[in-house]
Amino acid sequence: MKEQGVQIKSITDEYVTLGGYAVVFGNEESLDLDGEYFTKETDFWLDVYKGSKPLLVEHAPAVIGEVKRLTADEIGLQIEAVMPRHAEYVEMLLQFAKDGYLENLGWSSGAVSHLVERFGKHITSWPIAEVSLTSRPAEFRTLGAEIIGKIFAAAGLETPEEFAKAEEVEADSVRDDEGKAKYIIAATIAAWLARKGKS
Repeated sequence: MKEQGVQIKSITDEYVTLGGYAVVFGNEESLDLDGEYFTKETDFWLDVYKGSKPLLVEHAPAVIGEVKRLTADEIGLQIEAVMPRHAEYVEMLLQFAKDGYLENLGWSSGAVSHLVERFGKHITSWPIAEVSLTSRPAEFRTLGAEIIGKIFAAAGLETPEEFAKAEEVEADSVRDDEGKAKYIIAATIAAWLARKGKS
């Protein structure tokens, strides 16, 4: 679970590489916020739509980077994505990461809608066309264990065992205003995208 949420994997003069899980597998007892779930048997069409995919923010039609790799393991689909190092929005992300806010961001995958198939709550076909950075993913587990623990705590609920054991929450990472922290990154990047659209 340590790799869930948005992780900065490396920084070079040209690129910032991000990682985490674009998709987390579930089951009938572990649904996303849309009441559905993916499994290892879900067809993501990775053998059909080969190569890189666009990296977006909140599924908005503006490309901020490139998804280089999606790899399945026991947890879900690991992602490796890159963004240009000196773009304005990347500098924002790096500053938010330095301030401890990057943990509030998760991943969300977008599919070719007419090829999506379901069997009950199980998504059996999900051809991934893009992956987005988001502050409100349907699969809340892509936010990472720290934020999930804080959300449960704020609601006065006990954190489920699978998350409680995933990683410890350091005292200095707890924010008084988690709601504000959760949306600040997406709001800032959204503002950048709006400016870009007007230019």
